[in-house]
Amino acid sequence: MKPLHKYESKEKEFRKLLKRFLILKEAKNNLGWIHLEKPLRHGYYKELEFREEVLKRKEAPVFLEILEATKVVKWGITRKRLEKSWVEQSKRTNRIQYPGLKAFVKKEFDGLSEKAKKYFIKRQRDNCFLNDGEILYFSTLPVMYFNFKVSRAYIYKRRIIDSVLDKEMKWINHKLETDYYGMFYGPSSTPKWWKKYQFKKEKRRVNGLLTKRFFDGGNQESKIYDRFKVLRW
Repeated sequence: MKPLHKYESKEKEFRKLLKRFLILKEAKNNLGWIHLEKPLRHGYYKELEFREEVLKRKEAPVFLEILEATKVVKWGITRKRLEKSWVEQSKRTNRIQYPGLKAFVKKEFDGLSEKAKKYFIKRQRDNCFLNDGEILYFSTLPVMYFNFKVSRAYIYKRRIIDSVLDKEMKWINHKLETDYYGMFYGPSSTPKWWKKYQFKKEKRRVNGLLTKRFFDGGNQESKIYDRFKVLRW
């Protein structure tokens, strides 16, 4: 087995790379945007809209409230990609009741008006890996009320790009995903040297760093780095 300081130096290298990645990521986010003189075409949107005869009903304001709260808008660079994304939307989330509308959890449901709440039913989610038994609220508006609406998408600004910064971020990301895959993504692919390091250095505490609870949301790098900073080896 390698001396312990070998593992410590590797862990320090990982922490250094992660810190540098976060600095570059923040710098990239602060580059700002260029506002375009003329909007540029950029793909298509698809969503649901009510039929004309439905909008003439006295309940139309309530229906529109429900649609604005529950509709799912999908984007695609081409019409073919858009249709594929639209069909697959229900596979990526178990809160889609049918393509184009989403189900509500109680907190979202409570934000609706009393009239709108009458058009929902309550069901218990089944066969869900993470949230088995969760209560969801589904709209009872029939599919025949809706039409599909496809519209052109435009961009009005573009992010400023720094090629040098992007190149370094790409290199660090590749390094993290190859040399430190298990530390970055979880314990399933942890390298052998890191497992030995865990055993020698408070195994239970280090294992907590590698569980999936630190990877939800959009700032997983920050969570990992903040956790590493407080360690006392």
